[in-house]
Amino acid sequence: MQHHLKIVYSRLSSKLILEQGKEVYSVPLLGTLFTHDATARLKFTFAGQGLAVLPEYDIQPQIASGTLIEVLQDYSQPNLKLFAVFPRGATQANAVKLMLELLKQYPPHKLALIDV
Repeated sequence: MQHHLKIVYSRLSSKLILEQGKEVYSVPLLGTLFTHDATARLKFTFAGQGLAVLPEYDIQPQIASGTLIEVLQDYSQPNLKLFAVFPRGATQANAVKLMLELLKQYPPHKLALIDV
């Protein structure tokens, strides 16, 4: 991995945590391309500019078609936590209550995979 160009999402840690069974590996992300924009990260990756850690729901069609190749399949990463922040009183609105309930039942990585 050290000889490949890396596209690094700069809002995350400077280390990539990989888990394989009970083993945990910490890999420094010494990327060549840093971005805080998720869309730009996708575009750079789709253009073949390097390796990137991407959410499955963003790349599912490209993986299925073979235009993007998943590497390090034997490893997993810790899940990212999702927080919802609202102005005071906003959580009383029915639409917000429904959205929060949906996110509890179907986290974003699963929500993108369900057939609506």
